[in-house]
Amino acid sequence: MINEDIYSLLLYLYNYYNKALFQGILPDCLINICRKKGKAVFFTSKRWEGEKHVIIHEINLTPQDLELKIIEWHTVLVHNMVHLWQFVCGEPSRNGYHNTEFSSKMEEIGLNTFSVGNLGGKRTGQSISQNINGDGLFLKAFNKLPKKDFEYHPLPDLEDEKDKIANSATYVCPLCADKAWGKPGMKIRCDTCDKRFIQKNSSKGNYKEAN
Repeated sequence: MINEDIYSLLLYLYNYYNKALFQGILPDCLINICRKKGKAVFFTSKRWEGEKHVIIHEINLTPQDLELKIIEWHTVLVHNMVHLWQFVCGEPSRNGYHNTEFSSKMEEIGLNTFSVGNLGGKRTGQSISQNINGDGLFLKAFNKLPKKDFEYHPLPDLEDEKDKIANSATYVCPLCADKAWGKPGMKIRCDTCDKRFIQKNSSKGNYKEAN
C-alpha cells in the first residue's frame, strides 16, 4: 500500500542517515507527515511512549517538503535529526532557536546553515535553512543511497482548493464578453468598451456590476 511504502522509506532514510551521519547514536523516532494547514516541519521531543515505557520522539514533515527536489527534502529530514541529536547529546535553546551548537553540528555533517532570506549571512536564528557542502558527509551519504524518493506525489488539499475558489472571482464585460479573474470586489473596466466588468457570483451562477 502507498502509505506503507512512504513510511517505510522515511524510516529507512532515518536509520540510514543515523548510521552515516550520527554514528547510529540517535534513538528510535517516529517520522510523520502532517497535512495540517499552515503547519511547518518540526521536531518534537518525548511525543510517544512505547513498549517498556520507552520514550519516542517525533519528526513531522509536510507534503510541501516532499514536493521539493529529492536532495532538498532529505536535508529537511536531516535538519530535524540534528534537532534530535541536540536534544539527546547537546544543549538546545528554547523555542526552537537554532544556536551555534546546532549550526556547528550541521556543518560537521555537511550542511551549511543560514538565516532564511539571507544566504551567506547569519548562520543562527529562529528560522534557518541549509545548503549542501559539496565535499561534506551528507552529499556522500546521499549519493550512496539506492532508493531516495517515493513513486508518487501528494495532491492539493480539497480545503485549500475551496479557499482558492472562495477568494477569487470571474469578471465579464457586458458588451464584448471579455473575461478577467481576480479577487472579489475589484473595480475594473473594459478598455475596449469602456464598460464596467460584471462580477460573476459563482455560488449562484449570476452576475453583479463591478464597483
